[in-house]
Amino acid sequence: MEDINFCPACGKNVPSGTTYCPVCGCCLGDPGSEIREEAAEKRMGAERITIAAVLILMYSIPMVLVGIWTFVSAGSASNTLFNDPNFSWYADMLISYGYTASSLTSLIEAVGLMAIVAGSVGVAAAVLALTRRLWIIAMMLCMLSAIIGTVTLFGLILGLIAFWMLYRARPAFEN
Repeated sequence: MEDINFCPACGKNVPSGTTYCPVCGCCLGDPGSEIREEAAEKRMGAERITIAAVLILMYSIPMVLVGIWTFVSAGSASNTLFNDPNFSWYADMLISYGYTASSLTSLIEAVGLMAIVAGSVGVAAAVLALTRRLWIIAMMLCMLSAIIGTVTLFGLILGLIAFWMLYRARPAFEN
């Protein structure tokens, strides 16, 4: 017959020689193994954080640059679409939808600003992740960047992957 022990965390009966409580998962064996597991988990979390930050920066930095370019060139792009005879078919379509050159310029500028904001928020999330501070804020900024970044499917996918990796890396953050 097996000796019955009690789990110090939940008080449930556990068979003798059990390393982890089958009810609550508390480590019942060598306390040094728990410390080693925690260190390994932090190391894996640090690797996840680095990969997540690289993924975030892979879409954030280009998004900021493209957003700046889009915002700055909105007026000339709009004028080209409305005044160049090579784009007359496109201008006719835009006019049929009620667009003018100035309203199209405003729309293009708004898309550029949205890209700048998404990229900037992503860079902030990457900085927080790399410094391993403010885990919840880093996750929120990462998700916000991915949502705003749906302008590009690439940004959304990388943002969601980075969000998942940051979520899993929680133990490696300071707070």
